[in-house]
Amino acid sequence: MQAVYNYDLKLKTLSTLIPSLIKARFFLKGPRALTKSTKSSKIDCLPGNSSNAQNQIETFDKFENSILLIARLFFQANDEPASNAWKNAFLVAEKIFPPPFGASIAHALSLSIDEICASRIRPIEYYKASKEDANSPITDEERYFLMTLKFIREKKKSLARTNALMVCEGPNIEGFLLALKGIIIIIGEAEPDNYF
Repeated sequence: MQAVYNYDLKLKTLSTLIPSLIKARFFLKGPRALTKSTKSSKIDCLPGNSSNAQNQIETFDKFENSILLIARLFFQANDEPASNAWKNAFLVAEKIFPPPFGASIAHALSLSIDEICASRIRPIEYYKASKEDANSPITDEERYFLMTLKFIREKKKSLARTNALMVCEGPNIEGFLLALKGIIIIIGEAEPDNYF
């Protein structure tokens, strides 16, 4: 399957970095060469400490903030498999969104996070889900994730792809974008065959 993409100037600059990211992935040595380490890296949110994060949560709407809360639970499930946080992610999604949309959205979100983890070299930094998520800072990876979702909703393909490249750390973004598009289809903001 071939696709032709129109990249803006920023994306062309980013594409010069991608080959070095790909090389780094294939020239790993030691035990990490065959098995990647955990793909998430939890940051406990300390009041007043936002050195590794940007407090830009207010730029996102209620829907996007809800998606972030559920995504943080899935990040935690990848980071701490024994915690069964994925169950909490589905429960929270069912509480936020009416049935049957909650489980469907959680499933699509789980697929998008699996695609991110499969394509990244480094772990994802995230803040552990908490009740104060409305005012919590977000990491760069969380911001790229939400900006990709936001730009898909706004039908801005180039900006969505740029943020997807940043969160996935490379060119393997199609599965991630399709999973996020699935969320947009579920909530009725897009048709199945007309976008991405």
